[in-house]
Amino acid sequence: MAPLPLSEIINGLRDVVSPKTFSIHDMKAFLDLLAMIEWYRLDYTQRVSDTLTWNLYYNTHLDPDVLTLRTEEENLFANILRVQTGLREVFMVIISRCCLIVSRRSNPVEQL
Repeated sequence: MAPLPLSEIINGLRDVVSPKTFSIHDMKAFLDLLAMIEWYRLDYTQRVSDTLTWNLYYNTHLDPDVLTLRTEEENLFANILRVQTGLREVFMVIISRCCLIVSRRSNPVEQL
């Protein structure tokens, strides 16, 4: 099952992550929304990868009924794939810091 539409997820994040009202009790909703954004990132990354694979195939196996990417489009798609490692690292840093916050708030003695 696909998550909520991306626009709804972004609106939800705006509501949850308001600096004036965000609390530890909002963490679950924040992490749920963040996980949905990661799902979208993984999904479009796979689609971009598949597009480049098919583009390479049809550039070597010409078919008059199939349009292939122009060079600038191919470069754009390749760049999207190039930055994915960094985006995944950002996601993991956010998740680990959130877990650390929850852990410290749940076990205040361990903060010392």
